Amino acid sequence: MVRELLPADSLAMVQGKIDATGPYAADAAEGAVRSLARLSIPLLVSVAMSLDSAPVRANGEPEKVVDGRYVVSLVLVPDRDAMIFRFAFRDFQTGKPLADPIAYHVTIRQGHAGAVIYQTPELVTATSAAEVRYRVPRDGFYETLLEFRHPAARGTVYRPEDWYLWIPARPDRGQGVPWTALAVLVVALATVWWWRRTAVRRQRGGRSSP
Repeated sequence: MVRELLPADSLAMVQGKIDATGPYAADAAEGAVRSLARLSIPLLVSVAMSLDSAPVRANGEPEKVVDGRYVVSLVLVPDRDAMIFRFAFRDFQTGKPLADPIAYHVTIRQGHAGAVIYQTPELVTATSAAEVRYRVPRDGFYETLLEFRHPAARGTVYRPEDWYLWIPARPDRGQGVPWTALAVLVVALATVWWWRRTAVRRQRGGRSSP
């Protein structure tokens, strides 16, 4: 009936208005948001990888195997305005924590093989865990070096491969690129989910209407 009463130009305008208000509009909006999210994800990844990514891949693993005898792991634990560098020592063959006292020495450098900004004297732990507390001067990548002797009194000095990690200056404030990138990515994914949910509701509402 509409095709018989309206000329071709008017019919095209009406059809365009119907399409703009139908479920296809929601699909188009969802597609635009999803495209924006797809473009933002490589951008965020490139920002993170541009921060001297080669040393990170080479030195960022939390566990280091030393001389086929020991496994040393590092965990960073926020402690108010500083960071605790917590090391754990295990036997490579059995996987059990080391029983004898361990003498250790920690050095922190600025950047990759940069200037030394923190250095401990030789410390001794009676357990299989050791830790030091330090606040880095600014957000960035730092190199953590560890030397240890086991047993502490007469053991050979071992040095695992260094850890090259991004460390925030104030972990209690959550500053830095990784937290910002993660927040933006979460918002983008939440936006896509919301548009998809609303589009499904609009489509269901359009189908159920007479």
